[in-house]
Amino acid sequence: MDEIDKQGVRLEHAFLYITDVERSLRFYRQAMPAWIVRWDGLGYGGKRWIHWGPPGDGQPGYLSLCEIRDPDAKAPDDETLGVRHIGFAHPDVSALVERLAKEGLRPSDRTEDDRYRRVYFEDPDGNELEFVQEL
Repeated sequence: MDEIDKQGVRLEHAFLYITDVERSLRFYRQAMPAWIVRWDGLGYGGKRWIHWGPPGDGQPGYLSLCEIRDPDAKAPDDETLGVRHIGFAHPDVSALVERLAKEGLRPSDRTEDDRYRRVYFEDPDGNELEFVQEL
């Protein structure tokens, strides 16, 4: 096993497109009453978007829920309802990219801001995985 993977790769978030944030929150509040809205705002073309997860510092595993009111509409990135991607916290995404490049795997996207470095890969079935490093 790669030494970096032993250091704490863990599920960070799952990003889901949904049709109604309030309806979804009612369900999730019943299913996970100790969880809270960690963030609530607008994203992806003005769509309401929340992070639903356990309280506390950092980003323990959470659900990223983005509202698409019309289930037949396409999201700005041409996705439909359902899972957009699954995010994993990783201690060193640059090392991950380097290691996977040796195996012929290339990221589909990369992004970085002042808080996080992110890299995206697609699995063999086209499912997108995001690896997030807190800076």
